[in-house]
Amino acid sequence: MNLTIMRKTALLVFPFVLIALVFGCTDDQHNKVVAFNPTSGELRAHLEVDIIPMWERLAEGAGCQFEILDDPERGIPAEIRSLPTLVYVHPGGQNVYYGRYDDEGRIKTWIRTGHRRVSDFSTDQRELAFSLQSGRMLEVAIPKITQLEGKTPTPEEKEQYTLLLESIADNMYELGLRNEVSIAQTDRKVFFDVYPYLSETGEWFLSLAIFSPFDCINAVRATDSYPIQGSYQQVVSASADWFEENWKEWKRGLNGDDYQPVAASATPSSWEELGLTVEGSGSQMVSLIPSPVNNWNSGSYPLAHKTYSYPELVFQFQSPLDGYAGALDSISGDFVWPTPPSLQGATGTFTVPVLAVNMGNEGLNMKVWEKYLKEKKYHEMRLELDPIEASASLAEGNPVMTTITGMMTILGKDRPVEILAEFRPVLTPDQQPALLVELQFDLDISQWKIEGPDGPDPASHTMEFAGTMLFTQS
Repeated sequence: MNLTIMRKTALLVFPFVLIALVFGCTDDQHNKVVAFNPTSGELRAHLEVDIIPMWERLAEGAGCQFEILDDPERGIPAEIRSLPTLVYVHPGGQNVYYGRYDDEGRIKTWIRTGHRRVSDFSTDQRELAFSLQSGRMLEVAIPKITQLEGKTPTPEEKEQYTLLLESIADNMYELGLRNEVSIAQTDRKVFFDVYPYLSETGEWFLSLAIFSPFDCINAVRATDSYPIQGSYQQVVSASADWFEENWKEWKRGLNGDDYQPVAASATPSSWEELGLTVEGSGSQMVSLIPSPVNNWNSGSYPLAHKTYSYPELVFQFQSPLDGYAGALDSISGDFVWPTPPSLQGATGTFTVPVLAVNMGNEGLNMKVWEKYLKEKKYHEMRLELDPIEASASLAEGNPVMTTITGMMTILGKDRPVEILAEFRPVLTPDQQPALLVELQFDLDISQWKIEGPDGPDPASHTMEFAGTMLFTQS
């Protein structure tokens, strides 16, 4: 999703965001969590006993309706290809959950921030991947082969290494190698890693690992200290068997990763036909009302935290990697407003502790904090806004949208940022004047040499931020 689409989405959902912020949850008349579930089998039984109660509790705790759709006769939207799939439905559209179905922390974060994001159901284009069509769903295994270690290969051995992927594919029974695949958001993928070594005697050693798409840290299957060894033909044949056998065991393991395909015969009903579009009205915006600005004072307006639920900012990587998402759970700062109601000359400074970056999963959070953001050395990130150049003035009921610039400090390095912001004067529930700011911006994390998730450019290094800040007079 590009920034233009996000801007249109933000304007669409803006009135409902206000309600959510005041009450600390989303309005249950306009938001629901929907679970598309298998109709039978061991996975269905496991979900009923161990998982569905957790989903329902998290949804209701966030003020959302919870609904299960498991009747194939009603139909399933064409965008849903695998089961189970969780979808957050709000006035802006549908937001598909990306993660293990039993990851309570990640699901909680997804629900808490769900009203801010919309899935555009774009596809992830990959080259050279194993795949299998299962009903409506495409199953894809994305391979990664590291550099050949060990002795210097002969020309023949070098050619064998070059053809290693094709040779493994030739020995597979179910998965086939395709030059290009197009992976939809609810198709299922996995990662096959191969680490080849060539001994001085010409014997091949292949260490193998399978990674879930939801955990790039811990392999779900691995040969560990017992690599496959033998002649070239022996190792490619044994590797093909190992990958297919372990892949099938993993996806049937009732482990949060397992799934069933949507049958090819399933009726592709629309979201509207299933009642999975919701509408709202700005008339329900009763808790934050427009405020007159003629008596506002110049000075510092601290960021308020007490009148709405955190986080102030949510983020996601650019589509089709928008399943990698989270929130900034703690922000401090002030908006300095020299000449209300005019915005000209206004500025602000904000800090975010690195430990406030929350993707809902403890292991993933630790990797982000320690490996990518180096929290032990750089404890916080900082945004310093340039003085606003626009001369527009705020008036009751008339928001002002403008672009503001600033400097973002991450890993101790400053980089420019451009922010689309909408300013609106409001009154809080206790009748205090406040400034509500809806904002959006993109960050190219490659500017800080931060590694993003596996995927295509520019999505793998482009993060999209959206949020709401409320500033009250000090």
